[in-house]
Amino acid sequence: MVAMPPGGGRIQDFHATTDVRPSIVSSGSNADSWAVGSLYMDLSTAGSAPIEIVDVKPHVLRRDLGAPAWIYQPFPGCGPIPPDRIFKFNLDKPSWTDEGVNTNGPMGPPASDVPTAALGPNFVIEPNTHARIRVSTLACHGNYEWNLDIVYAKPGATDFEHYVVGPFASYGLANNTTLYEGRPDDNGVVQVDRQSVISGSPKYFCS
Repeated sequence: MVAMPPGGGRIQDFHATTDVRPSIVSSGSNADSWAVGSLYMDLSTAGSAPIEIVDVKPHVLRRDLGAPAWIYQPFPGCGPIPPDRIFKFNLDKPSWTDEGVNTNGPMGPPASDVPTAALGPNFVIEPNTHARIRVSTLACHGNYEWNLDIVYAKPGATDFEHYVVGPFASYGLANNTTLYEGRPDDNGVVQVDRQSVISGSPKYFCS
């Protein structure tokens, strides 16, 4: 679900033939996730030498973002399970958990070159390979701004280098916020099937 802060535009301003959420988030309107979200990163080395991913450090920058003006919830669908290395980030606590590479039920994990080792000297990305990381966020009691510090090094090096991604926003507190539920029609316009006004925390995901 996507949350739009005040002044970021109307739900009718965004169009897509399948999923309108990427269009909303990439519009520069500061829209981001509501309650639960997923951030995907594809890590690789630009040179001919491998690199070690020493750590991934989340930082909460703000806890006082205003409530979103509206939330868009598409009707659920389904799809394949990608071979991601999953980290869970609970912004309310806050807590950061390495969940490893996701599995695909009884069939085991999908084929992937994502390292399964813990972050550190054994988490190595070789040239011409990629490590797809998914950060699954949860926000239930506040509206947050945050970023990630990717700490990496060349094997055997004593100095660490940093690559900061973000900032991002995660919303979990509404105040007379309009909730739209629907999907794009054949013309790419969001067809709103249900509309309501909510305040407080999301009840479905948060106890």
